[in-house]
Amino acid sequence: MGYSALASDVLDVYAATYPFKMDSPAKYRIQTVSLLQNSITLTWKTINLSGGLPVLGYYLQVNSGYNTDFTSELHHVGPTTSEYTFENLIAGVSYKFRIAAFNLIESQNRQHDDNLNFSDPSEYVIGNVPDEITTFA
Repeated sequence: MGYSALASDVLDVYAATYPFKMDSPAKYRIQTVSLLQNSITLTWKTINLSGGLPVLGYYLQVNSGYNTDFTSELHHVGPTTSEYTFENLIAGVSYKFRIAAFNLIESQNRQHDDNLNFSDPSEYVIGNVPDEITTFA
C-alpha cells in the first residue's frame, strides 16, 4: 500500500516586533480660512527600521475636538512621507493628534490593531494668532 506525501501549509516566521513608540507629531502650519475651512499640517521624523523590519508607513489619528476620544479612522501615509494635513477643522477647537509606524508584522496581523504603538498625543487649538495692535484710538 503506497503513501502519498501531503505537504503542510507554509509558515512564515519573522524575527521582529511591532514598531516602537514614535515622538509626537509636531505642528508645522495651521491655516484658518473661515469657521469650518481650517487645516493643520503635522510633521514627524521618519524612521527606516522599526522593530527589526522596515517601516511600511504611518497611521495618524485625530480626536474630534471638545475633549473626545480618538476616532477609529486611521489616516495612512507611506514610509517616506513626513507630513500630513487634516482639513475641515473647526476654529477655536482643541484637537489631539497621534502617530504610529507600522511594519510587516502589523500589516499581516490586522486583527491586532491594538498593538499599534501610538505616540503621546499632541494638542493644538485651531486658529490664528491675532494681528498686532499698532495704534490706540
